[in-house]
Amino acid sequence: MICRECKLPEYKSFFLFGPRQVGKSSLIQGLWTDRVWNVDLLKNDQFLKYSKEPSLFRKEAQQKIKEGIKTIVIDEVQKLPALLDEVHSLIESSNTQFILTGSSARKLKRGGANLLAGRAVQRYLFPFTFNELREHFDLNHVLRLGSLPAIHELTDTESMDVLKTYTETYLKEEILSDGVARNIGSFSRFLDIAAAQCGEIVNYTNIGREAHVNARSVQSYYQILEDTLLGYFCILG
Repeated sequence: MICRECKLPEYKSFFLFGPRQVGKSSLIQGLWTDRVWNVDLLKNDQFLKYSKEPSLFRKEAQQKIKEGIKTIVIDEVQKLPALLDEVHSLIESSNTQFILTGSSARKLKRGGANLLAGRAVQRYLFPFTFNELREHFDLNHVLRLGSLPAIHELTDTESMDVLKTYTETYLKEEILSDGVARNIGSFSRFLDIAAAQCGEIVNYTNIGREAHVNARSVQSYYQILEDTLLGYFCILG
């Protein structure tokens, strides 16, 4: 198992943000094994149950705490921000640790969700880094295909298949279903261009010309990449 560099609080509640398939759930499951209750909002039955009645989560959590549960994990918490109010209440009334993972901060940031200020710290997990892979780090492979754990040790052909599916899922579940971008075709074209220009100085007008959208749309598209944790701006000083 590859040791991740992300330092997580042992007892304090925290958010763990990171793009899909960077290993958030695996990291949590490997470190927290005793008296843990997991809620996975990617599972339709759990998502629908708590969507109808968010307070049901609090009632079930209180019962779990009475039974000896010390840590409660909510995967993909951005899918149901209303649960954060229930988590807030539970943190105030118990010593339970809450671990809240998310692959997109967009809904939480844009929707004014309760981010538990002062009650839960924030941590971020990224794809594998050089320090994590060490002698297994292949610079040529990383420059061409990235370093998602899902493609680690796969062939180039296998990696491309995984990344194609990853992109399709991202466009469908993060962009199309949430109505983030009005024109999914334009955003898809932008995504190809942005990927090809990764690490270069950004020119909204030139990218817009290639993607057939205006500069303002390109700027908003880059904001979407930041909000969904797939990209970050580096300010050159």
